[in-house]
Amino acid sequence: MHNRDKYHEFVTKFLHLAGEVKIVKEDYKTDFNDKLFFDLQRMMAVVNTIINTYAEFQKICAQAAHTLQTINVTQKSKSLQRNEFNIFKQNTLTLATKSPIIKKALSACPDIQCYYCKEKDHIVRNCPVKQKSQQMITELTENDTSKPSADLKKELHIDSKPLSEWSEILECSPAGDGPRPVLCHPGMKVMTESMLKIVSQSILKHPDPKSEHQADVKQREIKLDKEIRQEHQAQLCRLKGTSSVMTPKTRQRLT
Repeated sequence: MHNRDKYHEFVTKFLHLAGEVKIVKEDYKTDFNDKLFFDLQRMMAVVNTIINTYAEFQKICAQAAHTLQTINVTQKSKSLQRNEFNIFKQNTLTLATKSPIIKKALSACPDIQCYYCKEKDHIVRNCPVKQKSQQMITELTENDTSKPSADLKKELHIDSKPLSEWSEILECSPAGDGPRPVLCHPGMKVMTESMLKIVSQSILKHPDPKSEHQADVKQREIKLDKEIRQEHQAQLCRLKGTSSVMTPKTRQRLT
C-alpha cells in the first residue's frame, strides 16, 4: 500500500490476493500490517502489539487511515494558502515599485537608505536582501518533504559533496572508550568550529594561576609552623614548672 492509495480498495485487494495464495487466517493481521505504508504502520504500532485478531485490527486501522488522510489534506491546504499569500505579496510589492508615486518619492530623495541592508537607492519594502531572506524562511518552514533552494544550500554549506571532500575528526565515544574517528561533512565542520569559537569566547575562562588565596600560601605556612613551635615550647615550660624532679626518660621525651 502506498500513501496515495485508497484504504478500502487496498483492503479489498488484500483479501482477494490472500484468498488466492491461501494465507492462514491467523496470519492475516501480520501480513496485512506488513503491507501498510510507513506512516500508517507507525500509527498502528501499539495497536499491533495489543490486538490479536485481524477483524479488530483492520477496523482500528480504517479509522487511523481516515485520520491520517485528513491530516495530509489539511497540511496541503495550509501549504497552498501560504504559497498563494507569498505570490500575492510579491505581486503587490512589484506593483508598488512600478507605481509613479513611489518612483517620484524615490527620485525626490536620492540619498534614501534601506533600514534592512543599509544600502541606498531603495527602501525596505523593495530590499532584495530581505526578499531573499523571507524566501529562505518560507522554504525552511514548509513541510518536511520540501527541499531547500540551491542558494540556501550554498550559504549553509549543505550542498552535496563527494566522499573525497569529507574530512575525518575525532568524536568522544558514548561508551567511554576514548575518542574515535568519524567522517564529517564540510558544512558540519564549519558549524562545529563556529560553535566552539563562540563557547570559548563567551563561557570558558582560564583560572588565574596566582589567585589571592594562593598568593600568600608560603607566608601562611611559615606563620603556622611558628605558632606550633611556640605552643610546643609553652607546653615544655609548663611541664618543667610543675615537676622539679624529672627522670632521665621524662627529660629525654620532653627534649
